[in-house]
Amino acid sequence: MFMNLRNHCPIYSEYQILYPSSTRLQTALCTFYATVVHFCKKALEVIQRKGEPFEVEFGNLQNELLKQNERVRLEIDLASQYAAHQERMAASQERRLSRWRAKLDRDEALDREIQANIRRLKKRRKDLLETLSSYNYKTAFKQARGKRYGATCSWLARTSEFKGWLGDTQSSLFWCHGIRDASIIDELFCCNPINHLFVRFFFCQYDSPESLKANTILGSLIRQCLDVDTMSDSVEADLKQLLGNSPPDFEDLNLLMVKVSSVSQEQFIVIDAIDECEKAERNLLLSALQSLMNSPKVKLKVFLTSGLHIGIELERALRPNYRMPMASPDAHSDIKTYIEDSIAEMRKKEELVVGQPQLIVEIQDALVRGAQG
Repeated sequence: MFMNLRNHCPIYSEYQILYPSSTRLQTALCTFYATVVHFCKKALEVIQRKGEPFEVEFGNLQNELLKQNERVRLEIDLASQYAAHQERMAASQERRLSRWRAKLDRDEALDREIQANIRRLKKRRKDLLETLSSYNYKTAFKQARGKRYGATCSWLARTSEFKGWLGDTQSSLFWCHGIRDASIIDELFCCNPINHLFVRFFFCQYDSPESLKANTILGSLIRQCLDVDTMSDSVEADLKQLLGNSPPDFEDLNLLMVKVSSVSQEQFIVIDAIDECEKAERNLLLSALQSLMNSPKVKLKVFLTSGLHIGIELERALRPNYRMPMASPDAHSDIKTYIEDSIAEMRKKEELVVGQPQLIVEIQDALVRGAQG
């Protein structure tokens, strides 16, 4: 009996260390060791007093030890199975984590690739737009805005002609003729309830030959319709073909203009000083505007300013629906205000010195009459 105890106890001690988290095994071992201690204590007592035979004295304890030994073995087996299960669960979780990390790495790599492709796409489209038109159309607009004096030219937005043009449900042309004033365009673009996203403009400048070419004007107007973030693949393909190996033909530009303009139901095009262009260039530009205004896919509002001398050309090509001469009384009022305030400013700075007040009035009247032609 003692030999069996000697064989089992060291092994059970190792199991106790091996499965410290199994409370059932720890309890079974404690109970087993308690029974062993009780057995040893009783054995000493029996040896000292030479009592009954072994089976009589230790029969019950032996059975209890066998019972506890069997329980310990059972708990060891259960603890072993539980530990194996935990290991399998941990391994499974590690595999899931590994797969998740691998997927995360793939997703991040894919996202980096997508972002790189987007950057390349934007650069490619930006290069196409630069090739289409590199003319800085905003410079002339800023110059015109800087020339505006106070609230002058705000009268145009209050006229019935202008309001009728804005509210027209069809494509229409507003022609402002006579003495040109680019600040009118500033009033139209900045001070009226127009969706700026679909307003395109161009200022023809007599001292800039490039600004007087039909291809330059049309290319700029097309570019103002396009954006690298929203450009369609179809338009990009058209641009690649158009800008392939040679400067684009005006007719091809015209077709592209109609296509890109069809993305919006209503658009505004403002061209200032169109009469500064040579007649041949002007005819090309008017034909392009005519194609746009005749397109059923586009509702186009065109605002042109020019001298009166090209009126016949405009009538033949576009037939203006609305017109406003800059020689109107409202325009005269702006001119008078500008002249009076300018003279007052010059006198304040002592840039203009006049002895008699009556001369100031005469100077103002003369300048106003001169401005009226």
